[in-house]
Amino acid sequence: YRVGNVTVDSRLRDVDPAALESLVNTSSGDTYNAEAVERSLVTLTTEVAKRGYAFAQVRPRGERDAAGQQIGITYVVEEGPRVYVERINVRGNTRTRDYVVRRELDLGEGDAYNKVFVDRAERRLNNLGFFNKVRITNEPGSAPDRVVVNIDVEDKATGSFSIAGGYSTSDGAIGEVSLSESNFLGRGQFVRIAGTLGQRAQGIDFSFTEPYFLGYRVAAGIDLFSKFNDNYNTGRFESRVTGGQVRFTFPITEEFSITPRYSIYQTEITIPNEFSRPYNDCTFPIPGVTPTGATASTPFNCVTNGEATVAVKEAQGSTLTSLVGLNFNYNSLDSVQNPRNGFSAELKPEFAGLGGDSKFMRI
Repeated sequence: YRVGNVTVDSRLRDVDPAALESLVNTSSGDTYNAEAVERSLVTLTTEVAKRGYAFAQVRPRGERDAAGQQIGITYVVEEGPRVYVERINVRGNTRTRDYVVRRELDLGEGDAYNKVFVDRAERRLNNLGFFNKVRITNEPGSAPDRVVVNIDVEDKATGSFSIAGGYSTSDGAIGEVSLSESNFLGRGQFVRIAGTLGQRAQGIDFSFTEPYFLGYRVAAGIDLFSKFNDNYNTGRFESRVTGGQVRFTFPITEEFSITPRYSIYQTEITIPNEFSRPYNDCTFPIPGVTPTGATASTPFNCVTNGEATVAVKEAQGSTLTSLVGLNFNYNSLDSVQNPRNGFSAELKPEFAGLGGDSKFMRI
């Protein structure tokens, strides 16, 4: 089915329906999408609440045209029953702190109850990946205009430990060990540390993310890394990169967010003395430099002329890179773990040149 006419029917005083129509996520001619209708309900409910109608309800009314394969949608905005949240109970969380669950709700004790916000909180909690199950129910409060919200969760294991190994012609045999925890100490923080060890490559990196920086819905993170590589097969030089990054993620809407970030790292390229000299080949072997047993008939055992490339020689020494970037992320997936509809896209432009020795831009 395609979307037919889309209108907003406002039954609230001083709320012009024309002012709300621009906030609707469905347009005439689009393929009908229940997720887009749900997003429209959240957007309209939030907007009328900002205008002083905390108890307003928004409900979609569909008019199906089977012959034309269309569905007309009318968003009816009207005053709902005046019900307040008396208490919020968090149950079943044996490891996750209460505040990690509560902060996903856009309402608290004493606020006007709104089912749209409760449903959105349930989706957020499921997408955290901390729980096997999440269920939010209501029960009558101490008065007819009071309601108790019960959030039942079941914690699950959120840590992982992995060991990997492999072989490549550039790095030789290599192995990696990593340890990560997405709900560190039950606080919802992400921590990861990983180490790499190989014949010609070593490295270590650390990452930490606080999803609610200073109590706000802003994720703050830091990444630190150090990598060493002995480039034996591609010109015989050694490189070491050491640095870090800080980042902040700001949600603009429920689906769209931006992440400004700043990175700084130092790259050191060195060429061992014996490989900065010419004539280190199999035709003219140099004792202690030319690989043992190498002959002109086995050139793969040799380093051609024993020299690094011109590009490597020019890059020899220490280079400082200072880089700023801004990620744009859109994610409308209905579930992070088991998505059925929606899509995810990310754009990551960055610019180096804010101090340092490097100047470039990439997307």
